[in-house]
Formats: sequence, C-alpha cells, structure tokens
Amino acid sequence: MYRWYILRTTDGNALSACEHLSGTGLTAFTPTEYRPTMIGEEKVWQQMPSRPDLLFVYGTYDNIHNIIKNTTIQFVHQSEVSQQPPLTAHRS
Repeated sequence: MYRWYILRTTDGNALSACEHLSGTGLTAFTPTEYRPTMIGEEKVWQQMPSRPDLLFVYGTYDNIHNIIKNTTIQFVHQSEVSQQPPLTAHRS
C-alpha cells in the first residue's frame, strides 16, 4: 500500500537524497524556503531546504526500504492517512 513516509538523512543533505529517490521513480520532496545569501558583494535569494535532514517520500514501505537500506537515509514516521500528502506538499 502506498503511503507518505517521513525520512531523514544522517549526512544533512536532503536535496541530494530527494534527487536520488526521485531518480528511482518515487515521489520525494523536501520543504524549502528562500534565504538571502551573499555571492561576492551581491545579496541574492536562494532556495534552500527548511530542514537539511528532512524529506517526504510516497511509496510502499518495502520499496522505499530496499532503496535506502545502504544509504544515509532512515525512516522517521509513517503517515496514518495513506492518500493525503503532508501539509507542506506542493499541490498542483
């Protein structure tokens, strides 16, 4: 059964973990926000993870577990509502 799972990365690189999981066909995202950053002497706004270790993945437990078993990604929580995305999910 497909459900939303909350995962965390022990290396704090949720963006690369999301890319890895999305590359396997799973739906994965991490909440982001725009933060000011200085590049040289110019202030620019860059999109960065709100929590660098947190990501959400939609799939089956077994499928996700098989993909992450030898990585720095760990399960944190399984959503009780199987079809609804987390409140932070972008809805198209």
